[in-house]
Amino acid sequence: MTITYPRTMPAFDMLSCGFTIRRSMLRAESGGGVVQEMESFPARWEATWTTRPLNETQRGEMVAWLDSMRGAQKRFIGFDPTRCYPLAYGVGVLALSRAGGGAFDGTATLSSYTASTLTVATLPSGYQAKPGDMVSVTNAASKRSLHRVVEAATASGGGSITLTVEPTVTITLAASNVVNLVRAAAIMHLLEMTVPPRNAFRQSITFSARQVL
Repeated sequence: MTITYPRTMPAFDMLSCGFTIRRSMLRAESGGGVVQEMESFPARWEATWTTRPLNETQRGEMVAWLDSMRGAQKRFIGFDPTRCYPLAYGVGVLALSRAGGGAFDGTATLSSYTASTLTVATLPSGYQAKPGDMVSVTNAASKRSLHRVVEAATASGGGSITLTVEPTVTITLAASNVVNLVRAAAIMHLLEMTVPPRNAFRQSITFSARQVL
């Protein structure tokens, strides 16, 4: 079977995962003590995953998947397994119904956006967004914009909500783009990996990656 990229991540439980916004900042300070900062490059997500101890079959699959990334040449769809679901609902979010009728599957529709906000429609009535929720938007070019909600918000009775997010939006989006509130993800490339030598014991594998905009 031909491999298609960006690849999905292997479905193994993770012992730990960290998603961090990395910023490239230029800083200038005046003689009067005024500090000015600006980003020299758009902020990007960096992530590190550590698997739970793997058996031999799982280890083989994980190593093969990492090898298929060809270092940083290929792309994969990376997400934070500790933030797969909105904090207010957990997996129960998938039992909700959309304001206009129909089951909610974790996706919604972008209505509009600014650098720091996403206005989202077709949500359940009164949907609750909490600081720390993850949300991603996929545009027409299949690029993904991944964000963390930084302020609580509640959807209207019609299922519309405006989310304040970080980092700022740096790719071109459009109304009707698909918004993911379940398993929000970014397109990433591999930075490094740590694969312990094989032995008789189950061992964890650690790898890290950076977002591709």
